[in-house]
Amino acid sequence: MNSGSRPPRCCRRSLLVRKVGGTAPCDERAVFTAVGYALTSGCAWRHLPPTFGTSPATAHRRFTV
Repeated sequence: MNSGSRPPRCCRRSLLVRKVGGTAPCDERAVFTAVGYALTSGCAWRHLPPTFGTSPATAHRRFTV
């Protein structure tokens, strides 16, 4: 067995692998504000102003989930 303090060789490799890819995280407050605006103003999701800093698709996706 392994008497040292290091993990077995099979586990060390998985510790060195870094996740790459995916999308950058978005600001949760900006998404919440965009969803609130869309619901209170009655505008279509695709017409959300870009000043919120989030895409209309992201706001709609977070609302429906």
